[in-house]
Amino acid sequence: MIPIMSTEKNPQKHLWRLVFIIFSIISFGTTGYYIIEDYRLLDAFYMTVITITTVGFQEVKPLDDAGKIFTAVLLFTSFGFFAYSISIMTSLVLDGKLFAYYRGIRYKKEIKKMKKHTIVVGYGRNGKQAVQELNLHNEPIIIIESSPILHESFSNNIKWIVGDATTDDTLLEAGIKEAKAIINALPNDADNLYISISAKILNPDINIISRASSESAERKLHAVGANHVIMPEKVGGIYMAGFVAQADLTEFLNHLRIDHYNPGILTELDCKLINSSHSAKTVEGLLSNFNEINVLGVKLKNNDFVIAPIRTLTIAEINKIFVMGIEEEIELMKKALV
Repeated sequence: MIPIMSTEKNPQKHLWRLVFIIFSIISFGTTGYYIIEDYRLLDAFYMTVITITTVGFQEVKPLDDAGKIFTAVLLFTSFGFFAYSISIMTSLVLDGKLFAYYRGIRYKKEIKKMKKHTIVVGYGRNGKQAVQELNLHNEPIIIIESSPILHESFSNNIKWIVGDATTDDTLLEAGIKEAKAIINALPNDADNLYISISAKILNPDINIISRASSESAERKLHAVGANHVIMPEKVGGIYMAGFVAQADLTEFLNHLRIDHYNPGILTELDCKLINSSHSAKTVEGLLSNFNEINVLGVKLKNNDFVIAPIRTLTIAEINKIFVMGIEEEIELMKKALV
């Protein structure tokens, strides 16, 4: 991955310093020859250039004593400054800072082009798991982490920014205004709360999913606009208890949800994407040609979830349909209904 360089490591200031040095030397030499030797400005500039580059061309016209002394001063001055400039340039090139900087600029431009992406704040255990899951669904992702992420092989769908997500500048750099969701996976509840507030202000329509470690933090996150709050300890406890109370059912659901090598998948079908010509059809009628796809439930327009009975509901009444089937069959279904 390519780190986004901070302003403290920005080599551009060194390049501007080199430009200033060269401009100052040429201005000094041109002004000197113009005043001392009464050269035309173009001749003074030409004389300065051939002097500081030591190309050895003949003078525009013979120099008097004052001109010779000025030329000597110009040569010594420019030699020292050019030696300093070359050392800086060599250091930037050999250290790779110059290449990394301009590569970072290109990387920032790629981030600015991203739309409908998900921002994941924090790359700890929860953040890493979220990124892996989103990547399996080919979701575009931007990770915000306070330190560089090492030894990771990310797809082109994933970008990351080194920064503090509690600042608006970092969130804006991550394209918060164009993002569809943000996952706050930091271990500190106060940070997750603050980021949720900032995200909602910068993008009122964003879907906020946040981690919480206490019920108090959960209530506060919901109060500031978080759409979903996850308590890993609570979810983990429920999951572990499931292996005692309903072990086979829990294992079966785990197999469906987590085993990505299993050809059978669970997914949702957004009714907004279905062609309007199907709006009067029932769920059963809509999926009658796809015998290998099973309907598990739906989300109604009023946001209620219905598991059964559902086949008599019309598409106009539904927001989303939850189905299970083979991936290839589901893809064919989506293409046929759009």
